[in-house]
Amino acid sequence: MKTTATGLLALLVLASAGAQEAPRDPMQPPPSLRPAASPGVSATAEPPPVVARHLMVVDGVRYVIDNGRRRGVGDLLG
Repeated sequence: MKTTATGLLALLVLASAGAQEAPRDPMQPPPSLRPAASPGVSATAEPPPVVARHLMVVDGVRYVIDNGRRRGVGDLLG
């Protein structure tokens, strides 16, 4: 009986230690595989990602409206 109580206590300690960590985003690489940031560059210096807000189909051809202009395949956004 004493062994069962000790095992249960050890299991509870391990479970409580793991509960304090925030869950990792499965879509991001683990911290050990992430590239190190350059010392002079801040993480906020990156431009925001380009997001298509409006799509248009003309005669079966798809376009993105970017800053009021119609962009097709191969055109630069932003």
